[in-house]
Amino acid sequence: MTFGLRNAAQTFQRFIEEVTRDPPFLFVYIDDILRVSANDREHFHHLEILFKRFHDYGLVINPTKSNFGLTEVKFLGHTVNRNGITPLKDKVNAILSIEFPTTIKSLRRFLGTINFYKKFIKQAAEILALLNSLQEGAKVKNSQRIECTKQFQLSFNKAKQALTQTTLLVHPNTNTQWEIFTVASEHGIGMSYSNMSTTLSNH
Repeated sequence: MTFGLRNAAQTFQRFIEEVTRDPPFLFVYIDDILRVSANDREHFHHLEILFKRFHDYGLVINPTKSNFGLTEVKFLGHTVNRNGITPLKDKVNAILSIEFPTTIKSLRRFLGTINFYKKFIKQAAEILALLNSLQEGAKVKNSQRIECTKQFQLSFNKAKQALTQTTLLVHPNTNTQWEIFTVASEHGIGMSYSNMSTTLSNH
């Protein structure tokens, strides 16, 4: 596909979703394809299905950009293994090195970055509420300066600290009973699914 066209990414995404439709073991985003298998035998069977699909659509795989038979992979900013999903360590370290934002623009950049991993942070809305309040209002401009008060600095540090204590998101076990946990406050509402594991506690 020609790069640079305005709708190139969306068009290719629709195409690759057509190529990889139906198999529940495939997770696709643009040209990143994650394949999940329970064992070696299933792994090779899944590869056969995927390769046949590619052959039928005239697609070619670049072996230098492909990895097979791994027990842990980096996928779209996350580390994925048999236990579950966690934020990528180098991405987290990059966020931890960010200094207190001095403008609304830099604050929004920080919040956008940390929001990418918000699903791993318990009570994220509560933790980020004060920082989010700084960008509220129609008259707030990107160039507006932020005064680094003790309160804002503590909130900023707490947000980064929370990122170092992220929760492992385990893969769902459809063979066990599920529970739904909900929480609400003045700053937001939240919900999580949970099920029991024989090797790990409640998730």
